[in-house]
Amino acid sequence: MIRRHEVRRSSLKDPDAPKRRAAAAIVDYLGSEATNKVFETVSPDCKNVITELHPLLSLFLGRRAAGRLESHVIDVALVRI
Repeated sequence: MIRRHEVRRSSLKDPDAPKRRAAAAIVDYLGSEATNKVFETVSPDCKNVITELHPLLSLFLGRRAAGRLESHVIDVALVRI
């Protein structure tokens, strides 16, 4: 409940912040050009971030590593642990 409130509050201040945090979490793995390309189709609230990232990350990193990175992206971009 508290985390959800923090996410909503920070999203109200800057609606693109979750998307920027998610992109920053993967840029080291994909590079800036590929990251920008992938995030063109990601919604500002990142509701579709895993749907867009999973195929590409799985291809380059494998399923297990992609899953771990996806969890990290959710933590830093949406939950902000």
